[in-house]
Amino acid sequence: MATPAITRTRNGRALLNVGCGKVFSTHWTNIDLAPLPPHVLGVDLRERLPFPDDCFDGIYSSHVLEHFSPDAGASLVREMVRCLVPAGVCRLVVPDLEASCREYLAQLDATASDGSARAVRRHEWALVNLVDQFVRERSGGRVRSLIVAGTIDEEYVRRTSGDELVDEVRADEAQRRAQVRKAAPFRRLLDRVRDDPRRTGELHRWAYDRVSLRQLMEACGLVSVHVTTFDSSSIPDWDHHALDSDESGCSRKRGSLFMEGRKPAGQE
Repeated sequence: MATPAITRTRNGRALLNVGCGKVFSTHWTNIDLAPLPPHVLGVDLRERLPFPDDCFDGIYSSHVLEHFSPDAGASLVREMVRCLVPAGVCRLVVPDLEASCREYLAQLDATASDGSARAVRRHEWALVNLVDQFVRERSGGRVRSLIVAGTIDEEYVRRTSGDELVDEVRADEAQRRAQVRKAAPFRRLLDRVRDDPRRTGELHRWAYDRVSLRQLMEACGLVSVHVTTFDSSSIPDWDHHALDSDESGCSRKRGSLFMEGRKPAGQE
């Protein structure tokens, strides 16, 4: 494809959001497999990114890398590094495997000693949150089923997984029910295909912790790799973009790992 136009901020910086979904800034260049005109470009992230070398001051990607195999994920990160200017910042956000494992073990211990209905629900959610995304056979998996059925400890789920997950599942469920009532038979068949996470790329194909993600980023050519927070970044004016924050100023995706690194300043 032809090289897309690169959006620039008011101060002239070029910033790229890779796999943005519905969360993007109009001051950035935003790309995803499913474009959302007019602010998101449709790009197959499995291929070479359609941008020249050394063109972006900062690149951000949230909850994308885990949907790729380790090799395919490494290829995508190398493409991001290629597109960065020397000393440019790469910010990667993924589900934090370490945090999920620690939370599961904490709830396992709590339920083994407590056994109350509340403890059982929290343990079930911690287990599902850890495993479901890798094995689900239907879109949303058991995570969706538990939320729709209302059999969750909602305070716990919102605190550990964020408001966005619960609210989006419920809104999507209401929309689905309205569509099913109106859908013709062929449309329902198409929806079943779209509901297969093995075909849509919904499944997670790998998981990362603070050690393995750092190793990947360094292997792809980044330096000064470090863990950061949802509201802190070396990308200039990060607090103005609110890509990792929700409306209340909290982390949009709880249980995430935030890491950044720079392209070596001397790399051409």
